[in-house]
Amino acid sequence: MIRRYSQNKRGFSLLETLLATVIVSGLFVVIFDILDDYAEAMLARSTATYMDNIGTAIEDLIENPVNYQNIYAEANARPNGVLELEIPDLVNGFNANGAFIDPVATLNDSIRTTTPLKAGLEIMVRVADDPADPTDDQALEIILATNEPVREPIVRKAAELSKANGGFYNQIGEARSAFATWRFNPLVNLAGSSWASAITTEPPSPDNGIYLVHYSYQGFESIVGDYLYRVGIAGRPELNEIYTNLNMAGNNIVGADNINAAGDINVNSKIISKGNLVARDVTFGEGNFTAGGNMQVGSAVVQGRGGGLTGNFSTQSQLVVNNTLQLSGNLASDQATLNTGLQATNSLSVGNVNGVNRMQTQDLFVTRLDGSQGGGSVANLNVGNQLTTNRIETDDMTVSSGDVGFIDGLFDANVDVGGRMTSTDIIMDVLTVDQFGACDNDCYDDIN
Repeated sequence: MIRRYSQNKRGFSLLETLLATVIVSGLFVVIFDILDDYAEAMLARSTATYMDNIGTAIEDLIENPVNYQNIYAEANARPNGVLELEIPDLVNGFNANGAFIDPVATLNDSIRTTTPLKAGLEIMVRVADDPADPTDDQALEIILATNEPVREPIVRKAAELSKANGGFYNQIGEARSAFATWRFNPLVNLAGSSWASAITTEPPSPDNGIYLVHYSYQGFESIVGDYLYRVGIAGRPELNEIYTNLNMAGNNIVGADNINAAGDINVNSKIISKGNLVARDVTFGEGNFTAGGNMQVGSAVVQGRGGGLTGNFSTQSQLVVNNTLQLSGNLASDQATLNTGLQATNSLSVGNVNGVNRMQTQDLFVTRLDGSQGGGSVANLNVGNQLTTNRIETDDMTVSSGDVGFIDGLFDANVDVGGRMTSTDIIMDVLTVDQFGACDNDCYDDIN
């Protein structure tokens, strides 16, 4: 018996094969388009990020008012007010107006010097105001641009991703924002710059491509605001002025050179001056004051004690001391009220001293020393060297050595003079003199 087998298996027909090939090819085209669009989108995004980072770095740089002024002056001195920079300038720092501008902290050596589009980058800072017009506030423009044209679609995408800062130069005569927020003519505003030369040599066109531009604007007023600045800003003294009380919250003011006060200086602790202290009217508080130089005031009220004045203390009018005043220098004053006492290791020259409980000094030159204005006489007066006065009223006076000088009138219960004494008029109960000088009249028998 002969058996016949039917063929159940069959292959693809030519038509089916061609159809499958077409479908697969179409899928590859779609996939490649998607990948190409994705790659282009990523390239545009990385380019926008690169441009934004550079622009932000320069903005951070000029937010320092001193940097702003130096960069402004440097740009103003350049042709058409344009300062051209490069990436290494931002990374390593650069000189502007004779000052060194520190590197930008947000950039480092690893940053590329060309854009992700493989085009070079032009960095320009331009003076945007009229420097000759003092009423026109200072302003700077920061302009970043590729130095060669790039395909238009990717430039537009990168510009849009930079939002208000992003833009392009796609037609001769106008660079403009992708969102119509700014526009300028680079052939006019940036004339003489490297970029103006580049776009003139190779202008934008549908075949060559267009230029990517990143633009920002910084007005000086928006930077300085209402803040107090550490350094002087040229032409802006008000930026270093305080219009309210300054409360240091218990902290110190150190490193001051001269302090000029139009009103009162009230000190509850110490005044320490390594140089001279000059003031008009001063109240020294409950603490001590110390000066390494001279102290000169119009009038002074001392609540505390001068514990370390190595220079001279002089007042042009009134000195009031409510505590013991200790001086290692000289005291000069027209009138002094010493309610507690005075200790001085040098000379005192005072027109009138009153209200003194205890006074000790090497030399005393005084017109009048009594309690007529202070409410009581001097309780204890100890002069180490010379005493010169017109009138003295005291309970106890001791002059250790030297020339007592000239005394017109002396009213005292106990006077001990170890040196020389010369007087025109002496009235007292007891006087002990080792070496008596001269007595014009009224020399009494009870003088020993």
